[in-house]
Amino acid sequence: MKSRIILAVVLVVLASVAITVELIYLKKTSDALCKSIDRITESISKESFEEALSLYRDFSDDFTRKENTISVFIHDKAVDEIRDLIYETDAYFLKRNTSEFFENEDLIRNLEKIKIKIHDIYVSMIPDLKNLM
Repeated sequence: MKSRIILAVVLVVLASVAITVELIYLKKTSDALCKSIDRITESISKESFEEALSLYRDFSDDFTRKENTISVFIHDKAVDEIRDLIYETDAYFLKRNTSEFFENEDLIRNLEKIKIKIHDIYVSMIPDLKNLM
């Protein structure tokens, strides 16, 4: 009987540690993606479009690599919304390449939407994961 209680306590502690690790991973991923967006926005503001495009491609690739892992923790709908915003941003970059009458504010606004969505996903997961503890 005593060993069952000890085993139950150990399992609860392990589950709490696993959930804490998931929260830390989500926070680090969220922060890294948001910092990437900040660097892209800064490059656009400096009129350094080639650098912004390069940073954006890195961000998009990084998000794609992390997308499946993130989907484990969050609802696919939220990831789909970010993916849709990334497609829109791709279109802004294409438009920027082909038009001299392009407003950088549109691109920056779309990047900010992505950043907010990433942050919202992380914040929305905290109560869900804490409830599991």
